[in-house]
Amino acid sequence: MSSGILKGKSETPKLVENDKSDLYKTIVKGLDRIEKEGVDRVILSVTEIGPQDNVARFIDAEETNYYPFGLLLKDEQRMMLEGKHYQVIALVTEEVMGQKRNKTRGVEVYNRTHFHPFLPYLDNTSNLEYISKGGVYTEENGLANLCQELDWTPELFEKGLLQGINWYNDQTRALMKNHTELQENLKQIQERDCSPIEQILKEVRKVIQAKR
Repeated sequence: MSSGILKGKSETPKLVENDKSDLYKTIVKGLDRIEKEGVDRVILSVTEIGPQDNVARFIDAEETNYYPFGLLLKDEQRMMLEGKHYQVIALVTEEVMGQKRNKTRGVEVYNRTHFHPFLPYLDNTSNLEYISKGGVYTEENGLANLCQELDWTPELFEKGLLQGINWYNDQTRALMKNHTELQENLKQIQERDCSPIEQILKEVRKVIQAKR
């Protein structure tokens, strides 16, 4: 199962003899475009893959470091809810959704393997149920080699880029806004040093006292 126009990176990279310099140039132009338009993460492909590391074990915190579930697009959320192993490919800028800072812009490739950690029951939206392996291929480090492995043409990439930008504008901006508002509300509650219920009771007492 996959979403998006583009296919993902081959799990077993093979030697590609075709010249991919045109694809590289098109991707760089795509990075220029998203920076200009203020778009920080454009999903190009979400593809189901085979498991790579799903043996139950203790894990390192870095292996589960990923974006919050609430900021993921619907296709990637669906993969997590169904416990699928999947690969996600995206164009990213230096700072992504206020959650991650890269050394520079590039193509982000992550393989996410669902597994069962040695922990009590976790909600299936938790990143602790996934081992996330990958990183960002940049113009200075690895992007040219990645282009050799991708089954993309410049024309197909441009279609995928347009679709990804539309997804961003339709879904990601709204998700980021909601996420920011939620975080701000939680911060305000923490600063007041009381639970939401305690805060409601305080507000009720203030109203009652004002009416006396």
